[in-house]
Amino acid sequence: MKKQSPIYINNIRFYVCDYDKSNELNSIFLLPYDSRHDFCVNGHSAGIAVSTQFCNERQDKGVRRKVSYTLIDMTDRYEVAKKFVNVVIAKDYFLDVCISFPAEVSELAAGHTFKIVVCDENSTQTLAEGTIHLFDSTTPSSPDEW
Repeated sequence: MKKQSPIYINNIRFYVCDYDKSNELNSIFLLPYDSRHDFCVNGHSAGIAVSTQFCNERQDKGVRRKVSYTLIDMTDRYEVAKKFVNVVIAKDYFLDVCISFPAEVSELAAGHTFKIVVCDENSTQTLAEGTIHLFDSTTPSSPDEW
């Protein structure tokens, strides 16, 4: 019998920071997250920030879960980074969690598509997936050409 996770993700939003504005990742909760999936960067990105809102299905009880965020480069087909976060919701309905994936200059290049997978490690259940595409002015403008 597969265990169901007592938490779910209400929404997942992204922000991509340009390399010349890398100090923005220091104030991660103040970034202007939105639901776009296509981001224009100047050559390389300084990092990807992810904002997720976790909801507790068992509102009468608190919940503690270990959650993983995995950043996958879908263009070159490899795992770029993986981070773990402990989610603790004490009889509340939701919790906002922000996490960033700072990058070296060569890791998050324009013209690549990235997938972020959020998993509950206790139940091995995927909670959310999101795909983002980084492009610059030299990348073809039509998504069909990506």
